[in-house]
Amino acid sequence: MRLFFRTLPLTLSLTAAAAAQTTLYVDAAAPPGGSGTSWASAYANLHDALAAATAGDSLWVARGVYLGGGSAFVVPNGVTLLGGFEPGATRVELRRPSAQPSILDAGGLTRVMRFGSQGAVVDGFTLRNGRASGSVSLGGGGALVDGSSPVLRNLIFTANTNTAGRGSALAVRNGGNPLVENCVFFRNGAADSGHVIDVLASNGTFRHTVVYDNYDNGLHMQGGSAPTIENSVFALNTGRGICVIDESDSPILRNTHFWANGVSLMHVTGFELHSIAEVNALSYATNNLSADPLFVNGPNGVLRPTAASPLIDAGSAVALPVWATDPDGFPRQLDGNLDGVAAVDIGAYEFSHATLELVGASAPGAALQLTATGTPGMTVELWVGSQWTALPAPPFGTTFFDPALRRRRIAVGQLPLATTLQLPASLPSGLGLVYQARVFDASLTRGNWSNAIYTELN
Repeated sequence: MRLFFRTLPLTLSLTAAAAAQTTLYVDAAAPPGGSGTSWASAYANLHDALAAATAGDSLWVARGVYLGGGSAFVVPNGVTLLGGFEPGATRVELRRPSAQPSILDAGGLTRVMRFGSQGAVVDGFTLRNGRASGSVSLGGGGALVDGSSPVLRNLIFTANTNTAGRGSALAVRNGGNPLVENCVFFRNGAADSGHVIDVLASNGTFRHTVVYDNYDNGLHMQGGSAPTIENSVFALNTGRGICVIDESDSPILRNTHFWANGVSLMHVTGFELHSIAEVNALSYATNNLSADPLFVNGPNGVLRPTAASPLIDAGSAVALPVWATDPDGFPRQLDGNLDGVAAVDIGAYEFSHATLELVGASAPGAALQLTATGTPGMTVELWVGSQWTALPAPPFGTTFFDPALRRRRIAVGQLPLATTLQLPASLPSGLGLVYQARVFDASLTRGNWSNAIYTELN
């Protein structure tokens, strides 16, 4: 199909808050000696970039592997660290953490990351091969949150451990209060480790977190800790799903899923809880469940729910911004069970009846291949719009193009659907285009929006 439409408005300006910040660029494939002021002169060493950053700065980190070299990556106060970029990207929406992973690898020498300051954000990375050791270690082979309140979002913790302290993947200490959101903890720990996530005399919010197939207990708290745990999954860990050790602990536990943990669903002040009824009888626990989560391929770490999963639309209502997505760019609130109401799923990933893929170089006059897959036989529309935005479109979820601006329906058919899109040669270089699919059930009144794909013409 050839796409005919007038030149689209080029409305790609960043927000005022973003414009006031300094952006530093990091690329593991860059030559040494860069200043970080552009992709062409990117830092090759992430430690160097972190040392140069100050509060309010953003670090854009290209796909690749970043080695710790024997010391943890320390994120300064007020710095935002974003992964998943292709070198040359000019907008945050262009990053793809799953397809273009930025991997922080400690090589088994030390923990991967440490937070001892306030206001840091880390989003879109894999933290692996960390090890917390030493006689005074506070634990946290993947990351240590020490008295601070960072945002940890869209992260994968894997192959981390500790030989001292607790928390093979994450330790929260000294009044720490992190937001841990859309994160996966997969195959962390070893025989000498203590728990996957350890919270000591601290708080934190663990939302849309999956703790799956790890050694030892999933999340352990003590010392008057008060974390909020919601819309999360604890499954196939060798110990308990969650441990509440002290009477002074006061967690909130809601809409969280337990399945096939080796010892029990929960340990609470000396007692093992083996049934979900016992869990929900706790004064601080509501709407939790226990059943096979039915992930796409759980044993291999593909932790997106299948169409029959009990996680779909089972999450607690959370005041999320309309632009909120899961780690793969799917709207966070979709009508996955096709009841006419958009709701959040339990777990890190949302279920949608449609997934959109795009292949081809984005340039004026180029031919692109768009493919929508998902639930066979459902009616699907493929759309392109001209400006990245986020607008609620109930009950289908969120659109990431503005329907008030120039947009076009590219194709309509049944899943799976593939089409070739011919971009006009007259389109200006630098123009941003947003692609998204929408699927309908037989009534044509219920369905989902897919993930959104943003490109810029070059």
